[in-house]
Amino acid sequence: MSESDRRLVISVDLMGGDNALTIPLQAISELIHEIEDVDFVAFGKGNEVPSLIDKTPKFKDRFKFVEVQSVILEDEKPSVALRKSRGTSMSAAIELVAKGDAHAVVSAGNTGALMAIAMYQLKLLESIDRPAILAIIPRLDGRACLLDVGANVMCQSRNLLDFAILGTKFAQVIFDKENPTVGLLNIGKEEIKGSDLVKSSHEALQGSNLNYRGYVEANELLTGDIDVIVTDGFSGNIALKAMEGSGKFCLKAIKLAASKSTLAKLGLILFKFFSPKGAISLDPSEYNGGIFLGLNGIVVKSHGSADVRAFKTSLKHAISLARGDLIALIKKEGVQDD
Repeated sequence: MSESDRRLVISVDLMGGDNALTIPLQAISELIHEIEDVDFVAFGKGNEVPSLIDKTPKFKDRFKFVEVQSVILEDEKPSVALRKSRGTSMSAAIELVAKGDAHAVVSAGNTGALMAIAMYQLKLLESIDRPAILAIIPRLDGRACLLDVGANVMCQSRNLLDFAILGTKFAQVIFDKENPTVGLLNIGKEEIKGSDLVKSSHEALQGSNLNYRGYVEANELLTGDIDVIVTDGFSGNIALKAMEGSGKFCLKAIKLAASKSTLAKLGLILFKFFSPKGAISLDPSEYNGGIFLGLNGIVVKSHGSADVRAFKTSLKHAISLARGDLIALIKKEGVQDD
């Protein structure tokens, strides 16, 4: 299904996360009023949803609700969830993409289950052994991406090379960079440092046609000049969670300091008012959404505790990737590095 055939359609699993139904529906409602050329199909359980559609005129034309009989539990093992997936909101939402009736799917549900069901229904892209989860992170002069952030605890150098290629194509679409820079997360810049996986991946990346710049230390994730940072899922998840926690800490520390005096409050208000458009944000909600790469379809995983703003960010990622036709680009140019 190409964009020329019809409007963009985003499939949404309403039942995942801490605030199932409420947060996704509100996020969709706001986006419907902000974006004119995107429609939504949502899957879930809830008698109040049809009445909400009736009360919102734009919902009638731009939103379709499909009621399901069951949901995937947050603590369900991926293998169990896959066996029980038929008829669930998550499975139905992914199936719409697999059938070609939607351009992307967004869910805040069980990450392992989402990956397992997506792999089963969408399949892996040709020559990809393992998919990766990519996260967009802030950088002093823009944005960067980090992958893998949780899909693969154990990796081989071939996997990290695949991740680098997929991340490069992602950056070309989302960051609009012709030749994105690539770096490998490590504990130091010296050649002798790092695990066997890091060293072998370093050699593989050096021999590729990617714009590889070498090792990246964790303290350079937000301050460096690398567009695509590659690592295994274990290290990537820790790095991502540490950055999210740091962002929340800084925001809370600023608000706490501002509450101590009227002058400080005024300073914070003036800073917000005069802050230039596009200034760096420390709010994790503006970077919410893990993108599953390596699948034959666009899948975005929202954080389970996402608020409306954060879930909207995940929906916007899905829309941008669909507009950029990321899957077609990967298929056209191939995944394996020449």
